[in-house]
Amino acid sequence: MKDIAEKSNVSIATVSYILNHVKGQKISDETKKRVLTISKEMGYIPNLTARTLAGKKSGLIGILRVCDLTIENPWQDFIYCKFINQIERILNRFGYHVLFTKVDVSCPELNVVLQRKLDGVILLDVSEDIFYKISNIFHVPVLIIDGYLEDCLFHKIILDYNVAFEKSEQLLNSNPEFIISYKSNNKGILNIIDSYANKKGIELLFAKSVKELAEFSRGKSKAKGIVINEFVSLFAARYLNPNNFVTVCSCGSPEILPESRKKIVLQEEKSEVAADLILSYIKGDYQKNRCKYTFLK
Repeated sequence: MKDIAEKSNVSIATVSYILNHVKGQKISDETKKRVLTISKEMGYIPNLTARTLAGKKSGLIGILRVCDLTIENPWQDFIYCKFINQIERILNRFGYHVLFTKVDVSCPELNVVLQRKLDGVILLDVSEDIFYKISNIFHVPVLIIDGYLEDCLFHKIILDYNVAFEKSEQLLNSNPEFIISYKSNNKGILNIIDSYANKKGIELLFAKSVKELAEFSRGKSKAKGIVINEFVSLFAARYLNPNNFVTVCSCGSPEILPESRKKIVLQEEKSEVAADLILSYIKGDYQKNRCKYTFLK
């Protein structure tokens, strides 16, 4: 910090206040910008260990992606890529770093995460049993993404499937004849989709492989339907007429699809909503978020 202070022509204390995001200090925006620019040019990296030992927050937020490692398909690794990249950029702007790790749904191993002091945890596509194992370990705010759980203590961000299905019917100008979705780890999400399919009396596939997708698509060249997730949609278009189905863009990557493709695009960025919520909970602003579900439409 001494070198940064000398080059910025300010005190070491001022540099420390700016780099550690200390509130209540009368520092001009111009000075903040100059110090941050110089610190970046000099390759300054915050000492998170020292910050933690000093009794402050660690500046680390864990993102845990629950995966079924027995399933191998092309869309498994891409579903959350954009979300993770976007939320990391947002959290970085607020002085936080992200620790990302995968958790095996059949044998969750959390040693790597437990070795770190986290200020908050974000769980992606978590099953109910793993959720309770994790939530009982961490005594920090926990945010659930793409998980439907009847637990009033934890905030959940999920796609509003009812709205998505209604919009899909409007684009199709008829009831769908099939639904294709990736296989979520969360039973609540699967039940929502399954309930709609049963209500409409239509075929449903939770695709675990390209082979399953190809077999399900046989004889449906003229059928109208709904495909959940952009990456699944790319492969569905190999076997189905893309003009006959609507893609529900559940992972916020509509740009990977042709402009002519029928699609439902979320009005809000999942990453921005998640970042705002986890930061507010870390600050202790629980009153702001009394409703424990945020439905993305």
